Amino acid sequence: MTSPFPIRNLVGKKAVITGGTHGMGLAVGKALLAAGAEVLLTGRNPANVEAARLELADERARVLISDSADLGAIDQLAETVREQFGRFDFLHVNAGLSALQPIAEVTEADYDLAFNLNTKGAFFATQRLLPLLVDGGSIVTAQGAEETRYALSAIPLTRGGAIGFQVENAMAAIGAAWALNIDATTIRAGLATFVNDAGTAPGRFNVFDYKGATVIADYGHNPDAIAALTQAVETMPARRRSVVISGAGDRRDEDIRRQTEILGDAFDDVLLYQDQCQRGREDGEVLRLLREGLAGARRASHVDEIHGEFLAIDTALGRLQPGDLCLILIDQVDEALAHIGQRVAEAAAH
Repeated sequence: MTSPFPIRNLVGKKAVITGGTHGMGLAVGKALLAAGAEVLLTGRNPANVEAARLELADERARVLISDSADLGAIDQLAETVREQFGRFDFLHVNAGLSALQPIAEVTEADYDLAFNLNTKGAFFATQRLLPLLVDGGSIVTAQGAEETRYALSAIPLTRGGAIGFQVENAMAAIGAAWALNIDATTIRAGLATFVNDAGTAPGRFNVFDYKGATVIADYGHNPDAIAALTQAVETMPARRRSVVISGAGDRRDEDIRRQTEILGDAFDDVLLYQDQCQRGREDGEVLRLLREGLAGARRASHVDEIHGEFLAIDTALGRLQPGDLCLILIDQVDEALAHIGQRVAEAAAH
């Protein structure tokens, strides 16, 4: 098989391509195969999947049915990639839909399918698969035959590519800078020097070292944010994991419950607190909903209820041992970060 694209030797490399059964996705798959890589391609249409499988006819090509508009299918794809590849080197999110219709004929179902596939599906496919990328991954901008690579190892924000949502943030920043014709040297310098500490990006995955334990403070208060944070935390080694959480009272009951449903499967200790976030709820109502979310928890073995954000933070910090990890979902951003910073400074002084 020959390729019209100039591409380097990729023997031993592995690639995942969503929407890879025809068009650009299939062409990329052929080019990677021609360069020696193994590829796993997905498609929604069984006929297209079978046709691509027959056209490629290569033992290094796996072609699977997977609906990129379905979050359950995306999760299953991530598990399949983990089982068949372990880690992989290239991700090409190509699945998409372009149905050209007069605006008067577009139905809600048409809109939902296009959004779920082109936007929601692309986002969550990237989120679920990024943790499986091998060290040495890069964000690549390409125009014609010209490529520029930005190594994830040189972007501290991403922690070597382990933090999926930070990779997405870096991709957005690179894309914006690239569109403005900012040169690659300047972009690399910005990526290498940007830090998301409490002073620069308060409440956005601020990481502290506390007596040999890792403490992360974040202002995530909805299920999607909690899922992204949990996935990020799962890439970070820890002897034991704890989480401190309250809930914003103006969210739906099911959204408050869903947050602890997610956390209960990923953390050993859960500290629920009530403080400034009641927002019209009765006293204790948010705590009750958070408790309900933990009813089927598969990992959490210890749950506490604490009144007061700072007391909850101090309680969690007091239990940490070297090698532990604690995620603190803060409510009073500036005050809570100042409190954590003070406790970190006090620990470092002793």
